[in-house]
Amino acid sequence: MAAYESEKEENRVLREELKATGDKITGYKKQIEELEKKIDNLGLAGAFLGSDGERNVEARRKIDGIIRDIDRCIKLMEGQ
Repeated sequence: MAAYESEKEENRVLREELKATGDKITGYKKQIEELEKKIDNLGLAGAFLGSDGERNVEARRKIDGIIRDIDRCIKLMEGQ
């Protein structure tokens, strides 16, 4: 009976650790998403700040992508 209680307690502790680890993973995923957004924003800002031809091409490409996204959103809203 003592072995059962010991295993039961160990199981409870492991479940708590698993939940805590899952919560950490969720937090890390959110942090990664935020950092990826910051990277995208910094890349876009850097493209606008540049004066050389390559950065202008990159800025134009990103602007075109944003415009496509906006157009797609407008079409979805019109369909509702």
